Amino acid sequence: MIQEGCFNDHETEELEQAKTDAGEGKERLEEGSLFSVTFHVETIRLISHIALLFVFVQGALITEFSGLDTIPDKEATEIFRIFAFNHTCNWIDHNPARMIAAIFIPFFTVPMSGYIILTHLRLARSVKKGQAPKWLLQTSRILSPFNFLAISLLHMWFVNNPEDTYGFIAHYIPYLTFQLALTFMGLINVQYLISTNNLPFGVRPAIGWAYQGVFVLLTFISILGVITLLAGSPVLDTVNNETERAVFRAISSIYGFMILICPIGFSAVERRNGDTITLGACR
Repeated sequence: MIQEGCFNDHETEELEQAKTDAGEGKERLEEGSLFSVTFHVETIRLISHIALLFVFVQGALITEFSGLDTIPDKEATEIFRIFAFNHTCNWIDHNPARMIAAIFIPFFTVPMSGYIILTHLRLARSVKKGQAPKWLLQTSRILSPFNFLAISLLHMWFVNNPEDTYGFIAHYIPYLTFQLALTFMGLINVQYLISTNNLPFGVRPAIGWAYQGVFVLLTFISILGVITLLAGSPVLDTVNNETERAVFRAISSIYGFMILICPIGFSAVERRNGDTITLGACR
């Protein structure tokens, strides 16, 4: 939770005024509504990322330890043939882990789609109050539709198995758009938190910029590494060079941690900063 001591007096007054305005808005809505509910949008992201983590944990347990005949040897997968090692997605490429993942992925995509809409509305409210820059709202207007579509179609990741007719590329494209959507959402969210002085743990804006920069860099390297390998001119030759393979695997592990684990911790902290929204049905 952000401590007031992290801000100067002017910033603290702005934060307290925003909380007061939110409370007054809630009271007005409750007076003229059939019902209303107040919550923090980060609660939605927390739920969705816990669901995504479950999808991969169950896949890891089944793929690595079940010994079922439906799961091929590690060196017999299409992923291994292309990269000379198995990515995390191999955990959800084979039944029954694949089927279970397909059943539970809506517990990520549905709330995350709602999160995209609600964070945009929260940003618009903050811009109207002068708490966030207009350029960030314009950026959200451009990127949020893409983010919504990419998250809504994430199930195609499971429909197009790399071992099936359409091969790895059809399997990879939904994951590629997922990577881009997470990057764009992170951009909007970090810049919003910087603008409203609400970065987790009271860290300085420079830390927020640094984290965002690292995530963008890892996303770029991940995408570039896959595309160039598929094109036959790899920037990291994971097939023929053990050192480059180790580098790519290390990058993939760090990137996976930032996708699966970090958002859970950040959302758990951010949802306590008082920046709530209220939704209701009017009479």
